[in-house]
This record gives sequence, structure tokens and C-alpha cells, in this order.
Amino acid sequence: MGYPTAYTSAVAIPLPSEQAVRQIMGKSYDPERTLNVLKMFAGTEDLFEATIGIVRAMFHAKGVDPRTREMIILRAAKVLNAPYEAQANVQMAKNAGLSPAEIDAAASDDPVSGINPEYVLVCKATDELSRAEHCAMRP
Repeated sequence: MGYPTAYTSAVAIPLPSEQAVRQIMGKSYDPERTLNVLKMFAGTEDLFEATIGIVRAMFHAKGVDPRTREMIILRAAKVLNAPYEAQANVQMAKNAGLSPAEIDAAASDDPVSGINPEYVLVCKATDELSRAEHCAMRP
């Protein structure tokens, strides 16, 4: 059980300085909670607003509970073996208020159980939508 292991190769993009990140992100910058990927986006300078607009649309969509969204992302990261998404979204799940037990449940090799029934349901749906045996476009 567990989230995917690290990739076998790495790509490193240097992060902008803390001063540059603070200048680009402004008041929204919280050095304790801002993920490195968002700091990296700050390095795009004039593209930052458009890039962060896409992120905001995905992560602040009206009517989508942040904890439910994170359960879906964590489960998809597990099922699809996506290490980066698992790593980044474990922290985002914590920030959204998911418990350690809920975060661990999404990493189960077995069907998710023993947590909020809504989360169990969205994890089951994620399993069905993400696994090849359930995909309409399988080979």
C-alpha cells in the first residue's frame, strides 16, 4: 500500500528567489503553504496570471468541496501511478482538511473503505474511470 514511488528520472527547474516570488504573487504568497510548483509558475513572470488562472479554475471551482476534489486527485494518482500528483496533493489534501486516515485510505491497493461514505464513493468512481478494464477507450 502507498502512493507511487518517485520517478526514475528527474527534471529540475530552478525556483525564482523568494523576493521574486513575493513580488509576482503579492499578498497571496504564504511561504509556509505555497507549493514549489506555484513558486515555479511565478518564474513565468508575465504568464503567471494566466497560468494561475487555470489553477484557480481547477482548485476553486464553485460547488466542488476541496476535500472531495483532493480525494479524487489522490485516488487517481494512486491508480494511475502518478508520483508527482501524489506528492503535491498529499500536502494540498492536508491543507484542505483531510485527515491522515483519509489521505492514507486513498493510497490503498484495495478499494477504499472505512472513511466518509462520500469519499468512498468518489474513490470508487475514480477507480472505475481510471482503470483500463473500465475505460471505453481501452485497446
